[in-house]
Amino acid sequence: RRWSSQCVRQIDRRDAARGHRMGSGIRVADFAMFLRAGRKGGSFQLPDAGDNLSANDSGHGARGCRRPSLTRSRTGRRIARMGKGMTRILGALLAGGQSRRFGSDKALAMLDGQTLIDRVFGQLRMQVNAVVICGREGPYGISDRPGSGLGPLGGLNAALHHARDLGFDAVASVPCDTPFLPADLVHRLRKAGLPSFVVTMPVIGLWPSRLADELERHLATSNDRSMRRWTEIISATLADLGEMTNVNTVTDLKSLLRVL
Repeated sequence: RRWSSQCVRQIDRRDAARGHRMGSGIRVADFAMFLRAGRKGGSFQLPDAGDNLSANDSGHGARGCRRPSLTRSRTGRRIARMGKGMTRILGALLAGGQSRRFGSDKALAMLDGQTLIDRVFGQLRMQVNAVVICGREGPYGISDRPGSGLGPLGGLNAALHHARDLGFDAVASVPCDTPFLPADLVHRLRKAGLPSFVVTMPVIGLWPSRLADELERHLATSNDRSMRRWTEIISATLADLGEMTNVNTVTDLKSLLRVL
């Protein structure tokens, strides 16, 4: 109690008036309110990181503590729709494939002025809290785990461990060759249940980060690298989202270019 009182006084005096941010979307003033409520036995909770907060708005929290109104940004509204029980989702863009049928690195192929990987990255980023690119070096990149050549499961395994280590609840996985992701893809997967996957393309799915160790064991003890077999092992729910467009060959890409 002494520690929380000191923190509140220091925050009120130095930072709360300036409204400095702590982490993603949580103001120091709101943290002060959280400490006050806890000190007084109240039930005030820190808001989600996706919320835009105004520390000067009217309203009261537990036991007379001022509660800021939550004016949700577009990102905040998207996160809220994912469900109260799970608000931190890591997007995993699977890009470690060898593109044998395409003949070159299809992640860098151009479609409507963008590379495939940039296009899918942007679409996925709108639906999750953060994104990593599995099987690539550079910004946002993480290496497949335990190594390359394991297909999409190697990338998913890396993403699950990364998500668990950083406190994310689940991983939403998509391949880099699906340039037309539904705008509500993650929401629909969440609604289907956890874990869940798109029946026509099992590489697209929503996977609890607690599955990290189970997938690690599967890769260590089995030679079956099939995504569909993995979904059977964990009894994942099928989500019927219809046909998903993906690019496997140069011909596929040219067909999309004609449509656009």
